[in-house]
Amino acid sequence: MKKIFKIFLVCMMILTVTACSGGNESSDTATKIKWNKENKFADLISFKIEAIDQTKMITPDVIGTLYTYFEPADSKNVLLDLMMWVTNVTDSNLKLNDEIEAIFTIDNTEYVASLLASKDNGGSLTSDVSLEANTANKVHYYVEVDPEKLDQKIEFSLNTKVEEDSDENKKSATLDFELKDAKENYEAKNLNDVITFDGYSEMTLQAANIAKEVAPASPVGLYTYYKVNDENNSFVDFTTVVKNISGSDIMASNIATVNLLDVNNNPYPATVVYEKDDHSNLEAASSLTLKNDQSAIIHYIFEVGDDVVNEAKSIRISRQGKVYIINI
Repeated sequence: MKKIFKIFLVCMMILTVTACSGGNESSDTATKIKWNKENKFADLISFKIEAIDQTKMITPDVIGTLYTYFEPADSKNVLLDLMMWVTNVTDSNLKLNDEIEAIFTIDNTEYVASLLASKDNGGSLTSDVSLEANTANKVHYYVEVDPEKLDQKIEFSLNTKVEEDSDENKKSATLDFELKDAKENYEAKNLNDVITFDGYSEMTLQAANIAKEVAPASPVGLYTYYKVNDENNSFVDFTTVVKNISGSDIMASNIATVNLLDVNNNPYPATVVYEKDDHSNLEAASSLTLKNDQSAIIHYIFEVGDDVVNEAKSIRISRQGKVYIINI
Protein backbone atom coordinates (compact mmCIF):
# COMPACT_ATOMS: atom_id res chain seq x y z
CA MET A 1 0.00 0.00 0.00
CA LYS A 2 2.83 2.38 0.91
CA LYS A 3 4.54 1.53 -2.40
CA ILE A 4 1.37 2.34 -4.37
CA PHE A 5 1.00 5.62 -2.48
CA LYS A 6 4.61 6.61 -3.29
CA ILE A 7 4.05 5.86 -6.99
CA PHE A 8 0.91 8.02 -6.86
CA LEU A 9 2.85 10.94 -5.31
CA VAL A 10 5.60 10.69 -7.94
CA CYS A 11 3.03 10.76 -10.73
CA MET A 12 1.36 13.81 -9.22
CA MET A 13 4.72 15.62 -8.98
CA ILE A 14 5.48 14.87 -12.62
CA LEU A 15 2.09 16.19 -13.70
CA THR A 16 2.54 19.34 -11.60
CA VAL A 17 6.00 20.10 -13.03
CA THR A 18 4.75 19.50 -16.57
CA ALA A 19 1.79 21.81 -16.06
CA CYS A 20 3.97 24.59 -14.61
CA SER A 21 6.52 24.22 -17.37
CA GLY A 22 3.83 24.39 -20.04
CA GLY A 23 2.30 27.49 -18.43
CA ASN A 24 5.61 29.39 -18.38
CA GLU A 25 6.40 28.45 -21.96
CA SER A 26 3.03 29.75 -23.10
CA SER A 27 3.42 33.11 -21.33
CA ASP A 28 6.91 33.63 -22.80
CA THR A 29 5.86 32.91 -26.38
CA ALA A 30 5.85 36.08 -28.45
CA THR A 31 3.05 36.93 -30.85
CA LYS A 32 4.14 37.15 -34.49
CA ILE A 33 3.65 40.57 -36.09
CA LYS A 34 1.99 40.41 -39.52
CA TRP A 35 3.06 43.00 -42.08
CA ASN A 36 -0.12 43.56 -44.09
CA LYS A 37 -2.56 43.03 -41.23
CA GLU A 38 -3.92 44.96 -38.29
CA ASN A 39 -2.01 43.76 -35.23
CA LYS A 40 -3.30 44.06 -31.65
CA PHE A 41 -0.84 44.21 -28.78
CA ALA A 42 -1.28 43.84 -25.01
CA ASP A 43 -4.77 45.43 -25.00
CA LEU A 44 -2.98 48.75 -25.43
CA ILE A 45 -2.61 49.40 -29.15
CA SER A 46 -3.45 48.12 -32.58
CA PHE A 47 -1.06 48.87 -35.41
CA LYS A 48 -0.21 48.34 -39.07
CA ILE A 49 3.34 48.46 -40.38
CA GLU A 50 3.74 50.99 -43.20
CA ALA A 51 7.41 50.73 -44.16
CA ILE A 52 10.93 49.93 -43.00
CA ASP A 53 13.77 52.13 -44.27
CA GLN A 54 17.51 52.48 -44.11
CA THR A 55 17.95 56.24 -44.16
CA LYS A 56 20.35 59.07 -43.41
CA MET A 57 17.52 61.32 -42.23
CA ILE A 58 14.05 60.99 -40.71
CA THR A 59 11.91 63.92 -41.80
CA PRO A 60 8.28 64.96 -41.30
CA ASP A 61 5.79 63.77 -43.92
CA VAL A 62 5.20 67.36 -45.01
CA ILE A 63 8.40 69.30 -45.77
CA GLY A 64 8.05 73.02 -45.08
CA THR A 65 10.46 75.95 -45.19
CA LEU A 66 11.60 75.13 -41.63
CA TYR A 67 11.34 71.66 -40.12
CA THR A 68 12.98 69.37 -37.58
CA TYR A 69 14.74 66.24 -38.77
CA PHE A 70 16.75 63.44 -37.15
CA GLU A 71 20.05 62.02 -38.46
CA PRO A 72 22.77 59.65 -37.12
CA ALA A 73 25.25 60.99 -34.57
CA ASP A 74 28.02 59.23 -36.55
CA SER A 75 28.02 60.16 -40.24
CA LYS A 76 29.17 56.61 -41.12
CA ASN A 77 25.97 55.14 -39.68
CA VAL A 78 22.38 55.10 -40.88
CA LEU A 79 19.00 55.05 -39.16
CA LEU A 80 16.95 51.87 -39.33
CA ASP A 81 13.43 53.28 -39.28
CA LEU A 82 10.28 51.19 -38.86
CA MET A 83 7.09 53.18 -39.44
CA MET A 84 3.66 52.08 -38.27
CA TRP A 85 0.15 53.47 -37.91
CA VAL A 86 -0.73 53.08 -34.21
CA THR A 87 -4.15 53.29 -32.57
CA ASN A 88 -4.68 53.61 -28.81
CA VAL A 89 -7.40 51.04 -28.06
CA THR A 90 -7.76 52.01 -24.39
CA ASP A 91 -10.20 54.48 -22.86
CA SER A 92 -7.46 56.70 -21.45
CA ASN A 93 -4.44 58.62 -22.71
CA LEU A 94 -1.47 56.41 -23.51
CA LYS A 95 2.18 57.45 -23.39
CA LEU A 96 3.88 54.85 -25.59
CA ASN A 97 7.36 55.45 -24.15
CA ASP A 98 6.14 54.52 -20.65
CA GLU A 99 4.19 51.39 -21.60
CA ILE A 100 6.03 49.75 -24.52
CA GLU A 101 9.67 49.18 -25.43
CA ALA A 102 10.83 48.33 -28.96
CA ILE A 103 14.05 46.46 -29.74
CA PHE A 104 15.87 45.64 -32.98
CA THR A 105 18.08 42.54 -32.73
CA ILE A 106 20.85 42.43 -35.35
CA ASP A 107 23.62 39.82 -35.34
CA ASN A 108 22.69 38.85 -31.75
CA THR A 109 23.05 42.46 -30.59
CA GLU A 110 20.03 44.28 -29.15
CA TYR A 111 19.39 47.93 -30.05
CA VAL A 112 16.71 49.69 -28.01
CA ALA A 113 14.65 51.83 -30.38
CA SER A 114 13.92 55.53 -29.99
CA LEU A 115 10.46 56.82 -30.76
CA LEU A 116 9.07 59.65 -32.87
CA ALA A 117 5.56 60.60 -33.92
CA SER A 118 4.01 63.02 -36.39
CA LYS A 119 2.36 66.20 -35.17
CA ASP A 120 1.12 69.51 -36.60
CA ASN A 121 -0.66 67.71 -39.45
CA GLY A 122 2.52 65.85 -40.42
CA GLY A 123 4.62 69.01 -40.55
CA SER A 124 6.88 68.15 -37.61
CA LEU A 125 8.09 65.29 -35.42
CA THR A 126 8.03 64.83 -31.64
CA SER A 127 9.69 62.36 -29.28
CA ASP A 128 6.93 62.91 -26.70
CA VAL A 129 4.59 60.27 -28.09
CA SER A 130 1.20 60.38 -26.40
CA LEU A 131 -2.06 59.15 -27.89
CA GLU A 132 -5.43 60.21 -26.62
CA ALA A 133 -8.02 57.50 -26.03
CA ASN A 134 -9.11 55.76 -29.24
CA THR A 135 -7.00 57.98 -31.50
CA ALA A 136 -4.26 57.08 -34.00
CA ASN A 137 -0.99 58.51 -35.27
CA LYS A 138 2.02 57.61 -37.40
CA VAL A 139 4.96 56.42 -35.29
CA HIS A 140 8.66 55.86 -36.09
CA TYR A 141 10.73 53.31 -34.15
CA TYR A 142 14.37 53.85 -35.09
CA VAL A 143 17.96 52.97 -34.15
CA GLU A 144 21.37 54.13 -35.35
CA VAL A 145 23.42 51.29 -36.81
CA ASP A 146 26.35 50.45 -39.08
CA PRO A 147 24.85 49.94 -42.58
CA GLU A 148 27.05 46.88 -43.18
CA LYS A 149 25.00 45.04 -40.55
CA LEU A 150 21.74 45.49 -42.42
CA ASP A 151 22.22 42.82 -45.08
CA GLN A 152 21.07 40.01 -42.76
CA LYS A 153 17.94 38.92 -40.92
CA ILE A 154 16.68 41.42 -38.36
CA GLU A 155 14.22 40.91 -35.53
CA PHE A 156 11.96 43.72 -34.35
CA SER A 157 10.12 43.22 -31.08
CA LEU A 158 7.57 45.13 -29.02
CA ASN A 159 7.58 44.43 -25.28
CA THR A 160 5.43 45.70 -22.44
CA LYS A 161 7.39 47.35 -19.65
CA VAL A 162 6.90 45.41 -16.41
CA GLU A 163 8.33 46.26 -12.98
CA GLU A 164 10.72 43.63 -11.61
CA ASP A 165 8.59 42.98 -8.51
CA SER A 166 5.33 42.88 -10.47
CA ASP A 167 3.26 39.70 -10.88
CA GLU A 168 2.31 40.82 -14.39
CA ASN A 169 3.76 38.81 -17.28
CA LYS A 170 5.66 40.67 -19.96
CA LYS A 171 3.97 40.52 -23.36
CA SER A 172 5.97 40.50 -26.59
CA ALA A 173 5.38 40.60 -30.33
CA THR A 174 8.08 40.03 -32.97
CA LEU A 175 8.71 40.51 -36.66
CA ASP A 176 11.58 38.83 -38.52
CA PHE A 177 12.57 40.51 -41.77
CA GLU A 178 15.33 41.32 -44.21
CA LEU A 179 15.53 44.94 -45.26
CA LYS A 180 15.97 44.09 -48.94
CA ASP A 181 12.59 42.33 -48.95
CA ALA A 182 10.56 45.26 -47.60
CA LYS A 183 9.28 46.18 -51.07
CA GLU A 184 7.61 42.79 -51.42
CA ASN A 185 5.05 43.89 -48.84
CA TYR A 186 3.94 46.95 -50.84
CA GLU A 187 1.06 46.71 -53.33
CA ALA A 188 2.19 47.41 -56.91
CA LYS A 189 0.51 50.19 -58.89
CA ASN A 190 1.03 51.78 -62.32
CA LEU A 191 0.79 55.30 -63.68
CA ASN A 192 -2.84 56.22 -64.49
CA ASP A 193 -4.12 53.96 -61.70
CA VAL A 194 -6.42 55.38 -59.04
CA ILE A 195 -5.66 54.74 -55.38
CA THR A 196 -8.53 55.03 -52.90
CA PHE A 197 -7.93 55.53 -49.21
CA ASP A 198 -11.33 54.42 -47.92
CA GLY A 199 -13.37 57.23 -46.43
CA TYR A 200 -10.56 59.72 -46.92
CA SER A 201 -9.20 60.49 -50.39
CA GLU A 202 -8.57 59.39 -53.96
CA MET A 203 -5.28 59.81 -55.81
CA THR A 204 -4.87 59.44 -59.60
CA LEU A 205 -1.24 58.77 -60.56
CA GLN A 206 -0.62 60.92 -63.64
CA ALA A 207 3.08 61.20 -64.52
CA ALA A 208 6.68 61.15 -63.30
CA ASN A 209 8.91 63.63 -65.14
CA ILE A 210 12.60 64.46 -64.85
CA ALA A 211 13.57 68.15 -65.02
CA LYS A 212 16.00 70.75 -63.74
CA GLU A 213 13.09 73.14 -63.16
CA VAL A 214 9.42 72.72 -62.24
CA ALA A 215 7.01 75.50 -63.27
CA PRO A 216 3.24 75.85 -63.76
CA ALA A 217 1.91 74.75 -67.15
CA SER A 218 0.54 78.19 -68.10
CA PRO A 219 2.34 80.84 -66.00
CA VAL A 220 0.94 84.37 -65.96
CA GLY A 221 2.77 87.48 -64.69
CA LEU A 222 4.67 86.76 -61.50
CA TYR A 223 4.71 83.06 -60.64
CA THR A 224 6.50 80.52 -58.48
CA TYR A 225 8.85 77.93 -59.93
CA TYR A 226 11.37 75.48 -58.49
CA LYS A 227 14.97 75.15 -59.66
CA VAL A 228 17.54 72.59 -58.49
CA ASN A 229 20.04 73.82 -55.91
CA ASP A 230 22.88 71.86 -57.51
CA GLU A 231 23.39 71.42 -61.26
CA ASN A 232 24.41 67.82 -60.59
CA ASN A 233 20.88 67.20 -59.30
CA SER A 234 17.54 66.85 -61.02
CA PHE A 235 13.91 66.92 -59.98
CA VAL A 236 11.67 63.88 -60.14
CA ASP A 237 8.27 65.54 -60.46
CA PHE A 238 5.51 63.08 -59.55
CA THR A 239 2.17 64.58 -60.59
CA THR A 240 -1.18 63.42 -59.23
CA VAL A 241 -4.81 64.51 -59.09
CA VAL A 242 -6.24 64.12 -55.60
CA LYS A 243 -9.82 64.28 -54.37
CA ASN A 244 -11.20 64.69 -50.87
CA ILE A 245 -13.93 62.09 -50.17
CA SER A 246 -13.81 62.29 -46.37
CA GLY A 247 -16.88 64.44 -45.77
CA SER A 248 -14.78 67.08 -44.00
CA ASP A 249 -11.93 69.46 -44.83
CA ILE A 250 -8.42 68.07 -45.52
CA MET A 251 -5.11 69.87 -45.95
CA ALA A 252 -3.94 69.03 -49.48
CA SER A 253 -0.47 68.07 -48.28
CA ASN A 254 -1.97 65.40 -45.98
CA ILE A 255 -3.58 63.24 -48.65
CA ALA A 256 -0.76 60.68 -48.33
CA THR A 257 2.94 60.33 -47.56
CA VAL A 258 4.96 60.04 -50.77
CA ASN A 259 8.65 59.08 -50.96
CA LEU A 260 11.07 58.40 -53.77
CA LEU A 261 13.10 55.19 -53.30
CA ASP A 262 16.43 54.77 -55.09
CA VAL A 263 17.89 51.48 -56.36
CA ASN A 264 19.06 50.65 -52.81
CA ASN A 265 15.63 51.53 -51.34
CA ASN A 266 16.92 54.68 -49.63
CA PRO A 267 13.96 57.09 -49.22
CA TYR A 268 13.81 60.77 -50.22
CA PRO A 269 11.15 63.21 -48.93
CA ALA A 270 9.02 65.38 -51.21
CA THR A 271 8.31 69.07 -51.48
CA VAL A 272 4.53 69.07 -51.95
CA VAL A 273 2.91 71.81 -54.06
CA TYR A 274 -0.40 72.27 -55.81
CA GLU A 275 -1.11 73.76 -59.22
CA LYS A 276 -3.83 76.36 -59.59
CA ASP A 277 -6.89 75.22 -61.56
CA ASP A 278 -5.93 77.56 -64.42
CA HIS A 279 -2.32 76.26 -64.28
CA SER A 280 -1.05 79.80 -63.68
CA ASN A 281 1.01 79.16 -60.53
CA LEU A 282 2.37 76.69 -57.98
CA GLU A 283 1.85 77.08 -54.23
CA ALA A 284 2.64 75.01 -51.13
CA ALA A 285 0.06 72.25 -50.71
CA SER A 286 -0.03 72.94 -46.97
CA SER A 287 -1.71 76.26 -47.78
CA LEU A 288 -4.64 74.58 -49.58
CA THR A 289 -7.64 73.16 -47.72
CA LEU A 290 -9.71 70.78 -49.82
CA LYS A 291 -13.45 70.78 -49.21
CA ASN A 292 -15.42 67.55 -49.51
CA ASP A 293 -15.48 66.34 -53.18
CA GLN A 294 -12.92 69.02 -54.15
CA SER A 295 -10.00 67.97 -56.37
CA ALA A 296 -6.56 69.46 -57.01
CA ILE A 297 -3.39 68.81 -59.00
CA ILE A 298 -0.61 67.93 -56.55
CA HIS A 299 3.09 67.74 -57.42
CA TYR A 300 5.47 65.71 -55.26
CA ILE A 301 8.91 67.09 -56.12
CA PHE A 302 12.11 65.24 -55.22
CA GLU A 303 15.56 66.80 -55.76
CA VAL A 304 18.09 63.98 -56.12
CA GLY A 305 21.50 63.42 -57.69
CA ASP A 306 21.62 62.55 -61.37
CA ASP A 307 23.11 59.18 -60.40
CA VAL A 308 19.80 58.38 -58.67
CA VAL A 309 17.80 59.69 -61.62
CA ASN A 310 19.64 57.44 -64.07
CA GLU A 311 19.09 54.23 -62.09
CA ALA A 312 16.02 52.18 -61.22
CA LYS A 313 13.74 54.01 -58.79
CA SER A 314 10.21 53.88 -57.46
CA ILE A 315 7.57 55.97 -55.74
CA ARG A 316 6.10 54.79 -52.43
CA ILE A 317 2.70 56.08 -51.33
CA SER A 318 1.38 55.36 -47.84
CA ARG A 319 -1.55 56.30 -45.68
CA GLN A 320 -2.72 54.73 -42.39
CA GLY A 321 -1.00 51.39 -43.01
CA LYS A 322 -1.84 51.11 -46.71
CA VAL A 323 1.30 51.18 -48.85
CA TYR A 324 1.66 51.23 -52.63
CA ILE A 325 4.73 51.16 -54.90
CA ILE A 326 5.13 52.43 -58.49
CA ASN A 327 8.25 51.69 -60.52
CA ILE A 328 9.19 54.67 -62.70
